[in-house]
Amino acid sequence: MKAKTKQKKSIQISNRFIVYLIIMFLFIQVIGLVVAFHYSNTGAIKGVITDNPNDIINALFIIGEILLFTGIVFLLKRFFKSGNFLYVFEFLALFVGMVVVFDVFLSYLLSIVVSFVLLILKRYLKDKKKLKKLLLWYNNLLLGLAIAGAGAVIGLSLGIIPIIVFLILLSIYDIIAVFYTKHMVTLAKLFIKKKIALIFTIPSKGKAFQLGGGDIVIPLSLSSSYFFILIQNFSIYLSLIPIIFIWISSLLGLLWTFWVLQTEKAKAMPALPAQTFLMLVVVIISYILLFS
Repeated sequence: MKAKTKQKKSIQISNRFIVYLIIMFLFIQVIGLVVAFHYSNTGAIKGVITDNPNDIINALFIIGEILLFTGIVFLLKRFFKSGNFLYVFEFLALFVGMVVVFDVFLSYLLSIVVSFVLLILKRYLKDKKKLKKLLLWYNNLLLGLAIAGAGAVIGLSLGIIPIIVFLILLSIYDIIAVFYTKHMVTLAKLFIKKKIALIFTIPSKGKAFQLGGGDIVIPLSLSSSYFFILIQNFSIYLSLIPIIFIWISSLLGLLWTFWVLQTEKAKAMPALPAQTFLMLVVVIISYILLFS
Protein backbone atom coordinates (compact mmCIF):
# COMPACT_ATOMS: atom_id res chain seq x y z
CA MET A 1 0.00 0.00 0.00
CA LYS A 2 2.63 2.51 -1.04
CA ALA A 3 4.35 4.12 -3.94
CA LYS A 4 8.05 3.55 -4.16
CA THR A 5 10.91 4.35 -6.49
CA LYS A 6 13.06 1.53 -7.72
CA GLN A 7 16.35 3.40 -7.47
CA LYS A 8 17.69 5.92 -4.98
CA LYS A 9 18.58 8.36 -7.77
CA SER A 10 16.05 10.93 -8.90
CA ILE A 11 13.37 9.64 -11.23
CA GLN A 12 11.30 12.09 -13.22
CA ILE A 13 7.60 11.77 -13.87
CA SER A 14 7.26 11.65 -17.65
CA ASN A 15 4.21 12.04 -19.87
CA ARG A 16 4.53 8.34 -20.63
CA PHE A 17 4.26 7.57 -16.94
CA ILE A 18 1.14 9.72 -16.49
CA VAL A 19 -0.59 8.22 -19.54
CA TYR A 20 0.29 4.67 -18.47
CA LEU A 21 -0.94 5.29 -14.91
CA ILE A 22 -4.25 6.78 -16.08
CA ILE A 23 -4.93 4.01 -18.62
CA MET A 24 -4.03 1.26 -16.15
CA PHE A 25 -6.08 2.88 -13.38
CA LEU A 26 -9.19 3.36 -15.51
CA PHE A 27 -8.90 -0.12 -17.03
CA ILE A 28 -9.01 -1.68 -13.57
CA GLN A 29 -11.70 0.62 -12.20
CA VAL A 30 -14.07 0.15 -15.15
CA ILE A 31 -13.71 -3.63 -15.23
CA GLY A 32 -14.05 -3.79 -11.45
CA LEU A 33 -17.20 -1.68 -11.47
CA VAL A 34 -18.73 -3.89 -14.18
CA VAL A 35 -17.91 -6.94 -12.05
CA ALA A 36 -19.39 -5.30 -8.96
CA PHE A 37 -22.56 -4.34 -10.87
CA HIS A 38 -22.92 -7.94 -12.06
CA TYR A 39 -22.56 -9.47 -8.60
CA SER A 40 -24.77 -6.82 -7.00
CA ASN A 41 -27.60 -7.99 -9.25
CA THR A 42 -27.07 -11.63 -8.32
CA GLY A 43 -26.89 -10.94 -4.59
CA ALA A 44 -24.09 -13.49 -4.33
CA ILE A 45 -21.81 -11.27 -2.23
CA LYS A 46 -22.72 -10.15 1.28
CA GLY A 47 -20.76 -9.17 4.38
CA VAL A 48 -17.48 -10.92 5.17
CA ILE A 49 -18.38 -11.96 8.72
CA THR A 50 -22.05 -11.07 8.96
CA ASP A 51 -24.67 -10.96 6.21
CA ASN A 52 -25.05 -7.24 6.82
CA PRO A 53 -22.50 -5.20 4.78
CA ASN A 54 -23.22 -2.19 7.02
CA ASP A 55 -21.79 -3.98 10.05
CA ILE A 56 -18.42 -2.37 10.85
CA ILE A 57 -17.11 -5.72 12.09
CA ASN A 58 -16.69 -6.67 8.43
CA ALA A 59 -14.25 -3.79 7.88
CA LEU A 60 -12.31 -4.66 11.03
CA PHE A 61 -12.09 -8.28 9.91
CA ILE A 62 -10.54 -7.35 6.56
CA ILE A 63 -8.01 -5.11 8.36
CA GLY A 64 -7.22 -8.09 10.59
CA GLU A 65 -6.72 -10.29 7.53
CA ILE A 66 -4.23 -7.81 6.08
CA LEU A 67 -2.26 -7.68 9.33
CA LEU A 68 -2.35 -11.46 9.63
CA PHE A 69 -1.13 -11.93 6.05
CA THR A 70 1.74 -9.49 6.64
CA GLY A 71 2.70 -11.24 9.86
CA ILE A 72 2.66 -14.67 8.21
CA VAL A 73 4.86 -13.44 5.36
CA PHE A 74 7.52 -12.08 7.72
CA LEU A 75 7.33 -15.18 9.90
CA LEU A 76 7.85 -17.48 6.91
CA LYS A 77 10.66 -15.23 5.69
CA ARG A 78 12.60 -16.04 8.85
CA PHE A 79 12.42 -19.77 8.13
CA PHE A 80 12.53 -19.71 4.32
CA LYS A 81 15.06 -17.02 3.49
CA SER A 82 14.87 -17.72 -0.24
CA GLY A 83 11.37 -16.21 -0.28
CA ASN A 84 10.08 -18.82 -2.71
CA PHE A 85 7.00 -19.36 -0.55
CA LEU A 86 5.74 -16.03 -1.94
CA TYR A 87 4.96 -17.74 -5.23
CA VAL A 88 2.21 -19.67 -3.46
CA PHE A 89 0.65 -16.45 -2.12
CA GLU A 90 1.01 -14.84 -5.53
CA PHE A 91 -0.68 -17.73 -7.31
CA LEU A 92 -3.62 -17.87 -4.90
CA ALA A 93 -4.18 -14.09 -4.85
CA LEU A 94 -4.04 -13.71 -8.63
CA PHE A 95 -5.99 -16.88 -9.34
CA VAL A 96 -8.93 -16.06 -7.04
CA GLY A 97 -9.16 -12.47 -8.25
CA MET A 98 -9.06 -13.39 -11.93
CA VAL A 99 -11.65 -16.15 -11.54
CA VAL A 100 -14.03 -13.60 -9.99
CA VAL A 101 -13.59 -11.37 -13.05
CA PHE A 102 -13.68 -14.04 -15.77
CA ASP A 103 -16.74 -15.67 -14.18
CA VAL A 104 -18.71 -12.58 -15.19
CA PHE A 105 -17.89 -13.05 -18.87
CA LEU A 106 -17.28 -16.81 -19.14
CA SER A 107 -18.59 -19.98 -17.57
CA TYR A 108 -17.21 -20.76 -14.11
CA LEU A 109 -15.23 -23.77 -15.35
CA LEU A 110 -13.76 -21.84 -18.26
CA SER A 111 -12.82 -18.93 -16.00
CA ILE A 112 -10.82 -21.36 -13.84
CA VAL A 113 -9.05 -22.81 -16.87
CA VAL A 114 -8.23 -19.39 -18.37
CA SER A 115 -6.90 -18.08 -15.04
CA PHE A 116 -4.74 -21.16 -14.55
CA VAL A 117 -3.31 -20.96 -18.08
CA LEU A 118 -2.47 -17.27 -17.69
CA LEU A 119 -0.59 -17.97 -14.47
CA ILE A 120 1.30 -20.87 -16.03
CA LEU A 121 2.32 -18.57 -18.87
CA LYS A 122 3.64 -16.10 -16.31
CA ARG A 123 5.96 -18.80 -14.94
CA TYR A 124 7.20 -19.41 -18.47
CA LEU A 125 7.93 -15.72 -19.07
CA LYS A 126 9.74 -15.43 -15.74
CA ASP A 127 12.38 -17.91 -16.89
CA LYS A 128 13.05 -16.06 -20.17
CA LYS A 129 15.56 -13.24 -19.68
CA LYS A 130 14.93 -11.91 -23.18
CA LEU A 131 11.27 -11.42 -22.27
CA LYS A 132 12.00 -9.42 -19.12
CA LYS A 133 10.23 -6.29 -20.40
CA LEU A 134 7.22 -8.31 -21.55
CA LEU A 135 7.02 -9.92 -18.10
CA LEU A 136 6.75 -6.48 -16.51
CA TRP A 137 3.70 -5.62 -18.62
CA TYR A 138 2.23 -9.09 -18.18
CA ASN A 139 2.57 -8.90 -14.38
CA ASN A 140 0.76 -5.56 -14.39
CA LEU A 141 -2.04 -7.05 -16.50
CA LEU A 142 -2.55 -10.08 -14.26
CA LEU A 143 -2.44 -7.97 -11.10
CA GLY A 144 -4.88 -5.51 -12.65
CA LEU A 145 -7.38 -8.26 -13.43
CA ALA A 146 -7.03 -9.76 -9.96
CA ILE A 147 -7.50 -6.37 -8.32
CA ALA A 148 -10.62 -5.74 -10.41
CA GLY A 149 -12.12 -8.86 -8.83
CA ALA A 150 -10.85 -8.21 -5.32
CA GLY A 151 -11.96 -4.58 -5.28
CA ALA A 152 -15.45 -5.48 -6.45
CA VAL A 153 -15.85 -8.15 -3.77
CA ILE A 154 -14.52 -5.91 -0.98
CA GLY A 155 -16.74 -3.04 -2.09
CA LEU A 156 -19.90 -5.15 -2.10
CA SER A 157 -18.94 -6.69 1.23
CA LEU A 158 -18.79 -3.32 2.98
CA GLY A 159 -21.50 -0.68 3.26
CA ILE A 160 -20.61 3.00 2.96
CA ILE A 161 -19.81 3.56 6.66
CA PRO A 162 -17.69 0.37 7.02
CA ILE A 163 -15.80 1.19 3.80
CA ILE A 164 -15.01 4.67 5.12
CA VAL A 165 -13.77 3.19 8.40
CA PHE A 166 -11.77 0.67 6.37
CA LEU A 167 -10.13 3.44 4.31
CA ILE A 168 -9.21 5.55 7.33
CA LEU A 169 -7.72 2.63 9.29
CA LEU A 170 -5.83 1.41 6.23
CA SER A 171 -4.42 4.89 5.61
CA ILE A 172 -3.17 5.07 9.20
CA TYR A 173 -1.62 1.62 8.80
CA ASP A 174 -0.02 2.74 5.52
CA ILE A 175 1.70 5.67 7.27
CA ILE A 176 2.96 3.47 10.10
CA ALA A 177 4.11 0.68 7.75
CA VAL A 178 6.07 3.04 5.49
CA PHE A 179 7.45 5.71 7.83
CA TYR A 180 7.79 3.96 11.19
CA THR A 181 8.05 0.17 11.11
CA LYS A 182 9.05 0.37 7.41
CA HIS A 183 8.05 -3.25 6.98
CA MET A 184 6.00 -2.36 3.90
CA VAL A 185 9.17 -1.09 2.21
CA THR A 186 10.92 -4.35 3.09
CA LEU A 187 8.00 -6.33 1.70
CA ALA A 188 7.99 -4.35 -1.53
CA LYS A 189 11.71 -4.96 -2.03
CA LEU A 190 11.14 -8.68 -1.54
CA PHE A 191 8.31 -8.69 -4.11
CA ILE A 192 10.52 -6.84 -6.61
CA LYS A 193 13.45 -9.17 -6.06
CA LYS A 194 11.32 -12.28 -6.56
CA LYS A 195 9.35 -10.68 -9.44
CA ILE A 196 6.11 -11.26 -7.55
CA ALA A 197 3.15 -9.71 -9.39
CA LEU A 198 1.62 -8.07 -6.31
CA ILE A 199 2.89 -4.55 -7.05
CA PHE A 200 2.67 -2.50 -10.22
CA THR A 201 5.78 -1.38 -12.04
CA ILE A 202 5.19 1.81 -14.01
CA PRO A 203 7.89 2.98 -16.45
CA SER A 204 9.02 6.58 -16.37
CA LYS A 205 11.96 8.76 -17.35
CA GLY A 206 14.83 7.03 -15.59
CA LYS A 207 13.88 3.60 -14.29
CA ALA A 208 10.42 2.96 -12.86
CA PHE A 209 7.99 3.62 -10.05
CA GLN A 210 6.47 0.85 -7.98
CA LEU A 211 2.88 1.11 -6.80
CA GLY A 212 1.25 -1.22 -4.30
CA GLY A 213 -1.81 -3.09 -5.48
CA GLY A 214 -3.72 -1.78 -2.47
CA ASP A 215 -3.48 1.77 -3.82
CA ILE A 216 -5.60 0.72 -6.80
CA VAL A 217 -7.94 -1.72 -5.08
CA ILE A 218 -9.01 0.85 -2.46
CA PRO A 219 -10.61 3.39 -4.85
CA LEU A 220 -12.34 0.49 -6.60
CA SER A 221 -13.65 -0.85 -3.31
CA LEU A 222 -15.01 2.57 -2.35
CA SER A 223 -16.58 3.22 -5.75
CA SER A 224 -18.13 -0.27 -5.84
CA SER A 225 -19.66 0.16 -2.40
CA TYR A 226 -20.93 3.68 -3.12
CA PHE A 227 -22.21 2.77 -6.59
CA PHE A 228 -24.28 -0.05 -5.13
CA ILE A 229 -26.03 2.50 -2.89
CA LEU A 230 -26.45 5.07 -5.66
CA ILE A 231 -28.05 2.76 -8.22
CA GLN A 232 -30.74 1.82 -5.72
CA ASN A 233 -31.85 5.45 -5.62
CA PHE A 234 -30.85 7.03 -8.92
CA SER A 235 -30.35 6.23 -12.60
CA ILE A 236 -27.15 4.49 -13.62
CA TYR A 237 -25.97 7.62 -15.45
CA LEU A 238 -26.44 9.91 -12.45
CA SER A 239 -24.86 7.28 -10.19
CA LEU A 240 -21.73 7.22 -12.34
CA ILE A 241 -21.01 10.93 -11.86
CA PRO A 242 -19.82 10.69 -8.21
CA ILE A 243 -17.91 7.52 -9.09
CA ILE A 244 -15.99 9.29 -11.85
CA PHE A 245 -15.09 12.08 -9.43
CA ILE A 246 -13.89 9.46 -6.92
CA TRP A 247 -11.59 8.06 -9.60
CA ILE A 248 -10.31 11.52 -10.49
CA SER A 249 -9.61 12.36 -6.84
CA SER A 250 -7.81 9.04 -6.40
CA LEU A 251 -5.62 9.73 -9.43
CA LEU A 252 -4.84 13.22 -8.13
CA GLY A 253 -3.81 11.69 -4.81
CA LEU A 254 -1.56 9.20 -6.56
CA LEU A 255 0.05 11.85 -8.78
CA TRP A 256 0.67 14.06 -5.76
CA THR A 257 2.38 11.15 -4.02
CA PHE A 258 4.62 10.49 -7.01
CA TRP A 259 5.37 14.21 -7.28
CA VAL A 260 6.58 14.19 -3.65
CA LEU A 261 8.72 11.14 -4.42
CA GLN A 262 10.27 13.01 -7.32
CA THR A 263 10.80 16.42 -5.73
CA GLU A 264 11.82 15.25 -2.26
CA LYS A 265 13.79 12.29 -3.63
CA ALA A 266 12.18 10.12 -0.96
CA LYS A 267 12.66 6.37 -1.01
CA ALA A 268 9.01 5.61 -0.29
CA MET A 269 5.72 7.34 0.37
CA PRO A 270 2.36 6.01 1.61
CA ALA A 271 -0.06 6.61 -1.26
CA LEU A 272 -3.33 5.90 0.56
CA PRO A 273 -3.63 8.96 2.87
CA ALA A 274 -3.83 11.55 0.07
CA GLN A 275 -6.18 9.34 -1.95
CA THR A 276 -8.42 8.67 1.03
CA PHE A 277 -8.71 12.33 1.99
CA LEU A 278 -9.68 13.46 -1.52
CA MET A 279 -12.03 10.54 -2.15
CA LEU A 280 -13.86 11.06 1.14
CA VAL A 281 -14.34 14.74 0.31
CA VAL A 282 -16.04 13.66 -2.94
CA VAL A 283 -18.22 11.11 -1.15
CA ILE A 284 -19.33 13.55 1.55
CA ILE A 285 -20.12 16.39 -0.87
CA SER A 286 -21.92 14.14 -3.38
CA TYR A 287 -23.90 12.41 -0.64
CA ILE A 288 -25.09 15.76 0.75
CA LEU A 289 -26.06 17.01 -2.71
CA LEU A 290 -27.87 13.84 -3.74
CA PHE A 291 -29.57 12.76 -0.53
CA SER A 292 -30.33 16.04 1.25
